[in-house]
Amino acid sequence: MDPARRAGSWAAIWTICWLLLLSLLLPERAKALECYSCVQNADDGCSPQKMKTVKCAPGVEVCTEAVGAVETIHGQFSVAVRGCGSGIPGKNDRGLDLYGILAFIQLQQCPQDRCNAKLNLTSRALNPAGNESAYQPNGVECYSCVGLSRKECQGRAPPVVSCYNASDHFYKGCFDGNVTLTAANVTVSLPVRGCVQDELCTRDSATGPGFTLSGSCCQGSRCNSDLRNKTYFSPQFPPLVLLPPPRSTTLAPTKSVSTSTSAPSSTVTTKATPVSTTTRSTTKPITPAQTNQTSLQESMGSVAVALGLSCGEACGIFLDQGSNR
Repeated sequence: MDPARRAGSWAAIWTICWLLLLSLLLPERAKALECYSCVQNADDGCSPQKMKTVKCAPGVEVCTEAVGAVETIHGQFSVAVRGCGSGIPGKNDRGLDLYGILAFIQLQQCPQDRCNAKLNLTSRALNPAGNESAYQPNGVECYSCVGLSRKECQGRAPPVVSCYNASDHFYKGCFDGNVTLTAANVTVSLPVRGCVQDELCTRDSATGPGFTLSGSCCQGSRCNSDLRNKTYFSPQFPPLVLLPPPRSTTLAPTKSVSTSTSAPSSTVTTKATPVSTTTRSTTKPITPAQTNQTSLQESMGSVAVALGLSCGEACGIFLDQGSNR
């Protein structure tokens, strides 16, 4: 091989090596992840015929699928979401119980294309509700929403069911609430109504991974037509008593209007004007000592108010002390 061709071959080899090295060192522009996408609202929205394939945005590294199965004593339903997720691969399962309404949540995330179709959304992980005819109704009736849409579960439109006691659990209360599932930037929510074990519960909730079951209980047949924004407390709680606000007790400053001594000829009368106070005597002018005595009596009157004494008692004590001098 002549030197020119040899030099050209080496140049090509070096170019290929540099390109391979740069492809390893520079951030790889990965191919967009593909995931299955669907939403199931107590229907067949995530059936194979209705599922779609979507390409995730740059930076998304996992596909996700989440399902929440809910069971009341009169039936079951499930909500589910599949799509592009966030976070790290893994699996999380949890069971919840809110006053006799059961829920089971499964969340799975995986990093491969179209890997988010492993959870079986049709077979619930909950035990079947059982044979209702084997139990005797306990006299309480409630509106029941099991897998109904929000439009079908408005007011008194839902069907009415009879509550019963199963084993050692007594279902004598009615429930009105919601289940909410959030996954893959999608939120699915459905109403839930039925018989529960608590008759008077304030708005409460049970939460799992991306799942919330919340609502309120009430006492009495068909009381759960609409418990939104209402709070109920158990009769075991003491009632709240509202006390009136305290009234102001600020006292205005007081002044002595008239004073008298034991001698008939030494009666002293004071007259108050808006500008100044002038003191006159019918027998003789008031001396500086008497002026000091009057000021001291006024001070004694203020002290008497603080001590709970009448002005007469305080002045009497002062005059007795003055006469003893």
